[in-house]
Amino acid sequence: MIDARYLPDEFEARLYKKEQDSGLFEPAVTPTVTPSGAPHPSKNSTTFCTMMPPPNVTGSLHMGHALNMTLQDILVRYHRMLGNKTLWQPGTDHAGIATQALVERELEKKGIATSTLSRQELIDHIWQWKERYGNEIIDQLHQLGASAPWQRLRFTLDDGLSQAVNHAFCRLYDAGLIYRGKRLVNWDPKLKTALSDLEVKTKDVKGTMWHIRYPLTSTGNGADTFIVIATTRPETMAGDCAIAVHPEDARYRHLIGTTCRLPLFDRQLPIIADSYADPEKGSGAVKITPAHDFNDFEVGQRHQLPCLNIFDEQARYNDNVAPPWRGLDRFEARKRVLEALQADNLVDHEESVVIPTPFGDRSDAIIEPWLTDQWFADAAQLAPAAIQAVKKGAMTFTPQSWAKTYLQWLDNIQPWCLSRQIRWGHRIPAWHAPDGTFFVAENEQQAHQKAEKHYGKKPPPLQQDPDVLDTWFSSALWPLSTLGWPEETADLKTYYPTSILVTGFDILFFWVARMAMMGLHLTNNVPFRNVYVHALVRDAKGQKMSKSRGNVIDPLVTIRKYGADALRFTMAASAIPGRDVRLSDDKLKGYRNFATKVWNATRFCLMKQARYDESIDPDDFRHPLNQWLVSGAYQMSQAIDTALAEGRFDNAAHALYQFIWHQFCDIYIEAAKTLLNDPEHGKETQQAMGWGLATLLQRLYPFMPFISQRLWQEITHEDDLLIQRTLPPFSPPATKKNPGNPIDAIMHLAREVRTLVSDLDMPQHKACLHAIDTDAELLTAVNDYQAILYALAPLDAVSEQPPADSQQSLPCTLKDQRFALSFSHPLDKQALSHHLAKKMAVWQEDIKKLDKKLSNSAFIAHAPSDIVADKKQQRARAQANQQRLQQTLAALQKE
Repeated sequence: MIDARYLPDEFEARLYKKEQDSGLFEPAVTPTVTPSGAPHPSKNSTTFCTMMPPPNVTGSLHMGHALNMTLQDILVRYHRMLGNKTLWQPGTDHAGIATQALVERELEKKGIATSTLSRQELIDHIWQWKERYGNEIIDQLHQLGASAPWQRLRFTLDDGLSQAVNHAFCRLYDAGLIYRGKRLVNWDPKLKTALSDLEVKTKDVKGTMWHIRYPLTSTGNGADTFIVIATTRPETMAGDCAIAVHPEDARYRHLIGTTCRLPLFDRQLPIIADSYADPEKGSGAVKITPAHDFNDFEVGQRHQLPCLNIFDEQARYNDNVAPPWRGLDRFEARKRVLEALQADNLVDHEESVVIPTPFGDRSDAIIEPWLTDQWFADAAQLAPAAIQAVKKGAMTFTPQSWAKTYLQWLDNIQPWCLSRQIRWGHRIPAWHAPDGTFFVAENEQQAHQKAEKHYGKKPPPLQQDPDVLDTWFSSALWPLSTLGWPEETADLKTYYPTSILVTGFDILFFWVARMAMMGLHLTNNVPFRNVYVHALVRDAKGQKMSKSRGNVIDPLVTIRKYGADALRFTMAASAIPGRDVRLSDDKLKGYRNFATKVWNATRFCLMKQARYDESIDPDDFRHPLNQWLVSGAYQMSQAIDTALAEGRFDNAAHALYQFIWHQFCDIYIEAAKTLLNDPEHGKETQQAMGWGLATLLQRLYPFMPFISQRLWQEITHEDDLLIQRTLPPFSPPATKKNPGNPIDAIMHLAREVRTLVSDLDMPQHKACLHAIDTDAELLTAVNDYQAILYALAPLDAVSEQPPADSQQSLPCTLKDQRFALSFSHPLDKQALSHHLAKKMAVWQEDIKKLDKKLSNSAFIAHAPSDIVADKKQQRARAQANQQRLQQTLAALQKE
């Protein structure tokens, strides 16, 4: 007998290790038989493969990971049980900048200055750190129950994956899709490297907008002597190349084509017309600094302006600035520039503003747009195939609305900066000669062969490019490289394209789109057929979790407190497409209570000798209650299959919850108690109870694998693992051919009785049910199954006669059929009416508040969609409750 209390920490880790040690996470050893012993019809007919988004080796498990990995694990366990050959490819990412920054900080704590280390020495230190700590997040995923084949674990800097990276780079370069050029990038002056947009976090910072007078060199037939520009970055004035005004701005139209003088740095600037200048913003005149602002760069390209780079890699004035200023840090330069402008009376005025400011995610340094030589991928040429794959349906999105976002980004894609000025990562496979010529090759030997061909003699010494590739380049190859590409491996032939990618919307562009572009170019096939996009995990109030808010919920702490199964089911039940997941202790407690409900129900079944018997055919059950159980289990299974096929984890979890808690535990078990000792139906009911328990545990297993496995062992055999069983073929039960199970009517009638006495706060009183206007079929069901009705509703008698005193009874209806409830104690109908009226008033007040909120156009326009949807659902529930109470009150007063 299992313990009286549900204590998940006593068995979760043990059962996970048992599963892992079984080798059944591997696709090659997935079982081939169902519990009944017959081959499953879908076995080996299809494959299922999904790629684990590789977590950073620097990372630890957070709620975003927990959501993502839970949803994947549900699919993986489910498809194994369908009999599909299933691979969940695991791995970790080297996280170039993050890992190097972390190790450098650790070395500095030990008194080791990284500037004194050679490239290889630093890399050796990072590898040592990775070997010690790099798989901590994998160990944490074990606690969550992630059933990936960990012996297949890949790392983006593995030899095989590194070879794939070099091969892909060379192919793209040879096709003219990778080039080296000078463009504006996000530059981190602290880390001294280019960053991707994902590595840049924008924060609102309180700052100043300075309005500065630029003297006109000609008035353009006007009386002006200055044109006033507005800027929050006066230190970039040294790089100004033009002043832009809107072509329709009457204030400046006469100045278009003239020039002004750049204060302090004494150059003439053309005044140009460009719609980028906003007449409603600042002064309406904008200084254009193409080498230090992304928007200005585009303006400069349109007007063929020069790009004057005024900063070095540490954001100090470089040699393009006159000697008195040269060498100043950008913020010291700002101070000096403003002092000089004020001394010349060129500051018109200033105003306080809030400035969206980019910061390096790892360094927390303000990012500088900087013009520098980098390696780029021509994403505009790669994008069309990725666009057409979605438009033609080769790759779909769930929810479908994300396809529009994906396409919009690809339609406006910019060159992809591939190079990073750090040491940890895949080094650019290009070798440079002293004269500036470079040779792109997969290895040094091939580079020398190309150099010999180029020079026609012994080539000069070659040096490999010092930069490394953007981490997202190797990640973009993940579905290919982990399966052995560019070799034509068996895994690649079997599992590519993969079935589905589960990911967050925040990396839709940085990872999903790039995998699509790379996969299509390199294999002419999509990397995955479907992309399931989940939302963020927020706190109970809908706020994003952050350390500063103090609302971060640690999944490992949550697992220790509630169990991994409760966390997993909470995630699945909350994964509503298009809505953020709101996590709270109340939800977690609720689903832990659900697990406890399953635990206690199993204990009861075992006490009644209701174990699982593989030889039982549910179509052989003859009692309507047991047939009702089979029909409900079939409907649950259908609902789960449909929901998971549609990516509706929430609907699948709801189907499980409703069947297990309400149908099996609250209704079936209670009703079955009346039959267990029955000489005619007792044994069958034991068998049905065992069959129903086994069915729900198998269906629950992908969502809550630990408690399912623990209880499965109790109803079957100790060494029997659910992971080695496929779901039995579940055809519609024989009872589906003969609808109208009388138990359905009993269930509905019992629910109506319970609702009525609950509305009147009288659940403690037993009543007599009187048939007033009832058809013979329902009356027969009531008479035949009185014991079940009594078990499910607060009744102790049934009568075919009307109540002796109508004033001491309450009306009860089931569709068009009328009953009445009479009680042995006197009823105060006036008091009951008053009680119902007070309850209705509460619901009416709720409706009033919700209507006010939902009629607020600002709320509808700005509130998150999930909050609006919640308010609408609350309103619908309140309306339904009020209408039900109104009907009861009207019937009560009529009587």
